[in-house]
Amino acid sequence: MKKFFLAAVILLTLLAAYMLSREKQQGLMIGVVVPVQHQAMEEIVKGLSDTLNKEIKKPFTLRVENAQNDSIFLRAIIQKYKDAKVDIVVPIGTAATEMTLGMIHDQQIVSLASTLTDEQRKKRSPCNAAVVHDEIPVNKSLEFIHKLYPNLNKLVLIHSSSEKVLPEVKLAMEAAKQQGIVMKSYMINSLPELYSVSRAIPSDTQGIFILKDILVVSGVSTLVNLAKEKNIALIASDQGSVEEGAHVALGVQETQIGIEGGLLIANILKGAKACNLPIGEFKKLNVFVNNDVAIMQDIKANGLEKLVHELDYSLTLVSKKQITKDMHE
Repeated sequence: MKKFFLAAVILLTLLAAYMLSREKQQGLMIGVVVPVQHQAMEEIVKGLSDTLNKEIKKPFTLRVENAQNDSIFLRAIIQKYKDAKVDIVVPIGTAATEMTLGMIHDQQIVSLASTLTDEQRKKRSPCNAAVVHDEIPVNKSLEFIHKLYPNLNKLVLIHSSSEKVLPEVKLAMEAAKQQGIVMKSYMINSLPELYSVSRAIPSDTQGIFILKDILVVSGVSTLVNLAKEKNIALIASDQGSVEEGAHVALGVQETQIGIEGGLLIANILKGAKACNLPIGEFKKLNVFVNNDVAIMQDIKANGLEKLVHELDYSLTLVSKKQITKDMHE
């Protein structure tokens, strides 16, 4: 059955690549690789699309394909873009970027929200990747959590087994210890495990912390319900998770990641080499806060606005899937 499924995927990929190549004959094509459905991904794509529409003066097609957290579909999408000779391939996230780099060598790549370093990309032959980072030091997240919730000393970290995430988990555990927080970690290998793990956390847990971890954030609604049930804080590391119901996050504006990617693509189309473009970094961090009345009252009681000002962050109130107000620039 598995061999039949793989054969079917390969056949469909070849057919899709043929159709895509015919579509590409009509002009410039940019192919986006979305690894999983999540609000953060939608914000990145929106920022990318809006910027390309402003910056590119000739007709183009922006193709967006979602792998739905399936590595077989992810590979099929990348293969399709390769076979169709899409002009620029745009993988989102570290895993999608690594697979794209492993498969594509003759097309320009613009990696968004990945950890690809300048040293890593320049080791490639040929070097064909431009990059926009979105990571923040995990010690800053734990410092922020400690200052926002000074009485919180028992925290749970739920994470995936991703090779990109595991080093961050180790750093998070060390940073928590430095802040006087006892943090217990739970690892999941697949989304269905999220529910069973969430049921296993200790009864005296005061909060749940999640990293910018694609597998976990794709199932954040499970954790939102758990946090509500236990009346504890759910602290994330991205805007999209707050839009899905998490209480607060320290991160970067997802749309800005897409905007930076769009500007890189515009420069490539003007003749710049992807590898020569500087890596996009975000020095100004943003605190995203769920605009739910009860959550806002709880967090404001901890002096949120004063803390954000002291740390020189920006503060954005967020409603479900809609940013409502920017309070501090």
